[in-house]
Amino acid sequence: MLRIALTLVVAALLTVGCEKSPSASAIPGELTPEQKARLAKWPPIEMPSIFDVGELAQNEKVSRTIDVKNVGDKPLRILGARSNCTCTAADVSGVVIQPGEVFPLPIEFAGEGRTGRRSAEVRLEIEGYENRLMVRIEATVTAATS
Repeated sequence: MLRIALTLVVAALLTVGCEKSPSASAIPGELTPEQKARLAKWPPIEMPSIFDVGELAQNEKVSRTIDVKNVGDKPLRILGARSNCTCTAADVSGVVIQPGEVFPLPIEFAGEGRTGRRSAEVRLEIEGYENRLMVRIEATVTAATS
């Protein structure tokens, strides 16, 4: 009896809620106008959201590059890169990334201040786009040796 009741409940759940959502696209995989408008605010760039520079001493500074790829069909101009901390630097204003091109974004991370797990954010501003892209730079800072 319990099996029959569970079967009926599952069958009812499968048939209820099959109505098409008003915001759903008519063609599977096609974006709605609202989704297209939201995406248009983001530059067509592929880059990691988190970049780990590894371990460094308190008095050490490391330089690395982060691959930033233009996956769009038009050149993209970087207006600036801003960090939320003085321990990270990236000066790339005016760089143009051609379609399909990978730009090595140079960053520096300084092991200043406290030890342990540290992070900072770098945000890229791209000409013509409202939203900025962000990558979080992470590192493990160890005590300086004398």
